[in-house]
Amino acid sequence: MYMKKLFTLITLLSALLVASCNKYDDTLIWQEIDSLKDRVTAVETLLKASANDLTVVSVDETDDGFVITFSDDSKVIINNKANGDSPIVNIEEDGDMVYITLDDGTILTFRKYELEENCKVYYTTTDDKMLLCDSGFGAILISSTFENGQGLLLFDKPVTGGGAWNGMEDLESIVLPPSVETSGSFYECTGLKKLYCKATTPPAASSHFLSYYKYGTTQPYQPIHCAIYVPTESVELYKSAEYWSDYKDRIVGYDFENDVVVE
Repeated sequence: MYMKKLFTLITLLSALLVASCNKYDDTLIWQEIDSLKDRVTAVETLLKASANDLTVVSVDETDDGFVITFSDDSKVIINNKANGDSPIVNIEEDGDMVYITLDDGTILTFRKYELEENCKVYYTTTDDKMLLCDSGFGAILISSTFENGQGLLLFDKPVTGGGAWNGMEDLESIVLPPSVETSGSFYECTGLKKLYCKATTPPAASSHFLSYYKYGTTQPYQPIHCAIYVPTESVELYKSAEYWSDYKDRIVGYDFENDVVVE
């Protein structure tokens, strides 16, 4: 709709310039063209955000509209809200969801980023330094910080994988959110002491995902000596799950709500 109107304005402007022998004041038409370009850009950004399953970080009102910021740091800036000349007719926030209605009746649905604990992975290291791990999570890493002895990875949507931490010997502990569906890989993470997995259903794992290779032995793959903390009600599920069962003597029940080990 906006592209068609933009094309019409440009065609009209061209015709006026060709037909007029005198200098023509085209200021208003150019202002309208610029406004239409902004609206086309806004709609394109919204549709792209929806297609990529981005989450909404914030919706901030301005004097003449609002600014929507998405989890990949892209923004939609809407002006002219007062006179109705806007591609968005309504924004509704309900719990952890945001509903954006376009002027053609289309409703785009987004999750709120700030309420998504499943977008966060916490970890500590033996040397109190940040680790770089941005793959194996099933989501796009937005930011990585390390403060007060704890690292925090923020992702654009709920994490489904535990990450590819292979060979990161300084990784000391890690907390995987409830949304995790695959365990991740911690091969050769010999400094790992604590693995917290909040998923009630044991994530799919691979062989030796919590092991290191020891040369010159009859059993070269040795288990990493770390405790595995899982939801109390899921302990037996983990102990019998494929590949998790290889570490069943290290699996311990944990009350994540109260942050205590359950013996």
